[in-house]
Amino acid sequence: MQILLGNHSSPEFHHLAGLFPERIGWLLGPASLKACKIRPWLEPVCFDNDCFPAWQNGTEWSEKAWVEMIQTIKDRQIKVKWILAPDAPGDFQKTLTMFYALRHHIEKLNAPVCFAIQDGMTTEQFQSIPCTIDYLFIGGTDKFKWSTLAGWCQFFGPEKIHVGRVNSLDKLIVCDRLGVGSVDGTYWFRFKTDWYDILKYFFEGYPKHKLQEEMQFNE
Repeated sequence: MQILLGNHSSPEFHHLAGLFPERIGWLLGPASLKACKIRPWLEPVCFDNDCFPAWQNGTEWSEKAWVEMIQTIKDRQIKVKWILAPDAPGDFQKTLTMFYALRHHIEKLNAPVCFAIQDGMTTEQFQSIPCTIDYLFIGGTDKFKWSTLAGWCQFFGPEKIHVGRVNSLDKLIVCDRLGVGSVDGTYWFRFKTDWYDILKYFFEGYPKHKLQEEMQFNE
């Protein structure tokens, strides 16, 4: 499982990327792409849409900035793992509307399309989408996300699943056990002073016997 740390380029981050090149990656959005220098050892890069911070801050999402990001990706020939189509956090109907209206920008780039699963969406509804989708981004509220994650992994294949806002060691372990392809979480380097040590511990192999005891206890 790969951990994508967006908006971050500290020496500690790059040291982890050097130690665990297959486990560390970047998730950049329209705003952070302008501030981060792309490094070849961190490619391919996954790209966000900045819809969540706009929703979180109560500001209007900028379609213009997202389209400009895609043009920048094309102009700079950045290697892309996937690009997240615009979405409406917690609202799957509006997410579908935005997806149908804007997905063509990603398709013109011939890049893999990532679709955000939001509260209320079922596998049956997803199957009715008449478009190619390469990856799933499991978003929405925490209650929806963690109660449906295992089902989405079984339905779509865990290696093609990305989980947003994975901000604790126990949640990293849950995703790792499910075989999730990648996760992200800004909490690690914004608020945890020991984030480097925790991620290194996780990458080196957390105690499996202790994990089993903890999972049984939580059940």
